[in-house]
Amino acid sequence: DVTATGNSADCNAATVVSSTTLSGNTNAEVIWNFLSCKGLSANQVAGIMGNIQAESGFNPGIEEKTPRASKGYGIVQWTFGRRTNLENYAKTRGKPASDLGVQLDFLWIELNTAYKANTLDPIRATTSVEVATDIFLRKFERPANPDRTKPVRLGFAQSILRQTWAKDGGTDCAAK
Repeated sequence: DVTATGNSADCNAATVVSSTTLSGNTNAEVIWNFLSCKGLSANQVAGIMGNIQAESGFNPGIEEKTPRASKGYGIVQWTFGRRTNLENYAKTRGKPASDLGVQLDFLWIELNTAYKANTLDPIRATTSVEVATDIFLRKFERPANPDRTKPVRLGFAQSILRQTWAKDGGTDCAAK
């Protein structure tokens, strides 16, 4: 199992880290379990994960290959000040920025603060994997050409819904 631990008992607090051990046999399954335990539906989680797969292939150590001064980093390809914030957050946790648990906790913090009104709340309001994918694409990731990348991301999201661990509902959140 892939595991990572946080430092708080309240997994749903806006700026608090999960104290749970993240579980799963792959990074994708860990991400699924993490987001599912935050109360998101299967379609909502898959919409977010379709974007993560397109951005990083679920690799928390990946760095964008680009001549830009600030290269995208991690599962959602944080850049510029957001990347710096991730790196600083990792330092406060005593872990590298490449730690999947650190990145998931930081993602959840962002989604509950700066991206709550324009990303998380609208995702929570939809039951559609298509809409969840589009919201995360346009409001959180914001690539240069969202219409070009949307079909790929939606295809990934739909494929994620067919994974055995997704169909089984993931981990038992009550024990987390």
